[in-house]
Amino acid sequence: MPLHRYKCNKCGEEFTRLVRTQDKGEIKCDKCGSMEVEKLLPRISVGRGKTGEGSS
Repeated sequence: MPLHRYKCNKCGEEFTRLVRTQDKGEIKCDKCGSMEVEKLLPRISVGRGKTGEGSS
């Protein structure tokens, strides 16, 4: 089951939920119970690797 992040359009609460395929249309806000929620894009970590400066 994938882990998804959601944001409630009614109260602004952000929450994470394990979602089964059959549950996708039944996500409710943990704080206010509204079904007006949107799935947030996953957070992506971008880093820099070693460049090898000073190496010969």
